[in-house]
Amino acid sequence: MAVANREENGASKTKIQSLERGLSVIELLSNVMKPMSVMEICKEVGVQRTTLYALLNTLISRGYVAKNEETSKYYITGKIYELGMFYPEKQPLVAYGRRYVDILSRKYNLVARIAYINSEKNAIVAYTSSKSVEFAKLEYSMVPSHASSVGKMILAHLPEDELESRLSHMELTQFTDKTITDVAKLREMIELIRKRGYSLDECEYMDNTFCVSFPIYNAQNELCGILSTSDDYTHMKEIFDDFLREGLQASKQISSSLGWSMYK
Repeated sequence: MAVANREENGASKTKIQSLERGLSVIELLSNVMKPMSVMEICKEVGVQRTTLYALLNTLISRGYVAKNEETSKYYITGKIYELGMFYPEKQPLVAYGRRYVDILSRKYNLVARIAYINSEKNAIVAYTSSKSVEFAKLEYSMVPSHASSVGKMILAHLPEDELESRLSHMELTQFTDKTITDVAKLREMIELIRKRGYSLDECEYMDNTFCVSFPIYNAQNELCGILSTSDDYTHMKEIFDDFLREGLQASKQISSSLGWSMYK
């Protein structure tokens, strides 16, 4: 028994150096709110480049870190959210986007959110500036893609083969008399979203609820997040033209802050 206790006490003080270093990299990238070069990370974490490359390759393979191939810099991904390992406010998407969310919410008296796109290409709410707890608690993962502005935005950014696969297996349940229940009509809506750069849910999931979503892109011109807004139908129709213009501009500003360029 004494031997066992000594072994347990010794084990409790043992550190796995590679794990400790890997966690240091994750903590660093989640705190700086910007992509970092290998040399910058080496300096902050205190490891050799060869060691760091091995750590980064492991973190990339597990989906926690990604590399910008154009700048050769590394940044934290949305996967870390799913483990609840750091506050959403420290994620660059939220850090850059919350200002616009708050402005739109206050100016137009509506619900606004920032959601990030996870590895399964689902939208996860990261920040909400809401006048309504009821609206704020709505989880995108529980809303079918065909009946939400967020879901349709994601569909519009899928590769054609993946889109066709999803559409062929999608159950187009009717929630209101406005819900799209025909695959051909849904396909037409997806093409329209691609052309105009925003998506709508006009009482398609909930009666008297109007939602508008705008895409947010990263430095690789990939959809990495969505700026989503919602309120009652009458109010949204009244403010729609002015609000739409500002919403589109806000999504472009957030995307630009993340390294996106419309000229790439």
